[in-house]
Amino acid sequence: MLTPAEKSMSPVVLSCDDTTHSKEVAPPVRTKNISATGRHFPYELQELIVKCAVKQNGQSPWLDLPHTGCTVNAGKGYLRMLLRLALVCTDWRVLVLPHLFAVAVLDCDPPTLSIDASYIQLFSAHPKYKDMVRTVVLRTFGYHPRMPKGVSTLYNSIARQSPCPMENLVLVKGGLTDASARRVKGSTLLRSVALVECCLTRKGIWTLLPQLAEGGKLVLDDILFWPLADSRPQVISADPQAITIALRNLSTITSRGDPFMEILRGVLLKGMTILNCPGLSLSRATAREIGCNMEFFAYENDGAYDPPFELEDLPVLQKLHVVLNAAGLEEFYDWLLAGDSSTLLDVVVNIAAFGMDPRDLVAKWSGIADALAPCYFGNLERVRIRFFAGPGSCLRRASAFTQLRGKLHAGSRIVEIDVVAEGGGAFTEKRWAF
Repeated sequence: MLTPAEKSMSPVVLSCDDTTHSKEVAPPVRTKNISATGRHFPYELQELIVKCAVKQNGQSPWLDLPHTGCTVNAGKGYLRMLLRLALVCTDWRVLVLPHLFAVAVLDCDPPTLSIDASYIQLFSAHPKYKDMVRTVVLRTFGYHPRMPKGVSTLYNSIARQSPCPMENLVLVKGGLTDASARRVKGSTLLRSVALVECCLTRKGIWTLLPQLAEGGKLVLDDILFWPLADSRPQVISADPQAITIALRNLSTITSRGDPFMEILRGVLLKGMTILNCPGLSLSRATAREIGCNMEFFAYENDGAYDPPFELEDLPVLQKLHVVLNAAGLEEFYDWLLAGDSSTLLDVVVNIAAFGMDPRDLVAKWSGIADALAPCYFGNLERVRIRFFAGPGSCLRRASAFTQLRGKLHAGSRIVEIDVVAEGGGAFTEKRWAF
């Protein structure tokens, strides 16, 4: 039973077990609304909520969750709601706490330090919570000579403890130079580093890259390079580290592509994801240089299919993931026909087929199926295609899919063709659900 103090913190109380929980619950709603209401919960918590709903005959109490967006924008409302959820019972608390403190969001802007004071005190009062931190998000980092003292102390206690639980570092609306990159150096190598809406220098990136573990991931989202005097040639290691990279919203630097691509020459690039980078192009020599070791490539663009690589630039490619709309089908077909790859094992394509005539769509895909024939891609093990159509679409009933599936089958090759008819919003949410 909750204490009066706990009840005052928790106006919305979940009831998972009537024998141990308060009877004070809000009006129930159908489980199908959970996905809309709890969209920004970690997936494990969403599954837990659904399991709770199953126990209650398909219904679940209403969760008054804030619309916080992604974890980068998760504020104290997100933290407060999860705290309320953790108060319900011991079982929930054990499951919730690792998610509750998995992401630590620290603001490095001094005027906002008072806002984060209670957050910093929470970690100070409960040192064991720091062992649960997997991702640290630093806002406005690098624009000031030093981090605020409380933020700096907390970050260092997380990143430089031994053993260090921290796996991911995210910099949001900050600046990355050689000096600032040294200030975030931790005691362990990271699985991923993300720079979101940041200004950076090439030397800052070169200083930060050694923090990535072998096979780690570098995410560059809407970045801009500072034109500082750091143009001295990079000393390339004889044994470069193998990493993957994700590029998002990088049209702002396409006119200065050469300095940007110099970053990649110091690493062994094993995979690349390109999201919404229209016009991002490479010279053929550069494409071949950085693509020769890539085993994974994912590409999405709202318009035409226009990746910076030709298929022949990726001689060891094993996995190809593509998000297309109707405008990109023919370009994708031409791209496949222009080369072959004996190493390709897995092809995944998500396509927005809203408003398309099923016969026209299947006809175009018949050509793509021919392009993926065993004579060109003899080692291909799996082909997965997901069509997104409107709720009233007759695409699901297209008999030609049987013929299409037959064309794609070859020996033991696995072929999966799905039609998702849930409206335009489903494409946005599920297009990367590979």
